[in-house]
Amino acid sequence: MRRRACVPCPPVVASTPGVGERTLTRLCAAELGMTFPRWRTQLRLHHALRLPAEGAHTPDAHHALG
Repeated sequence: MRRRACVPCPPVVASTPGVGERTLTRLCAAELGMTFPRWRTQLRLHHALRLPAEGAHTPDAHHALG
């Protein structure tokens, strides 16, 4: 079984040395053209489509994505 996809929230990512939460928020908007929560949703959707395509059963994919 796959591990659950974990995409941390901005404060957790910003706890990395040298990256502030506001900087991360601005970089997401500038580089990705979307907010951090929107990017996180898009990433989860990508994984939700990819897992069944790789042969994962629907319940397993559902569990992996939370």
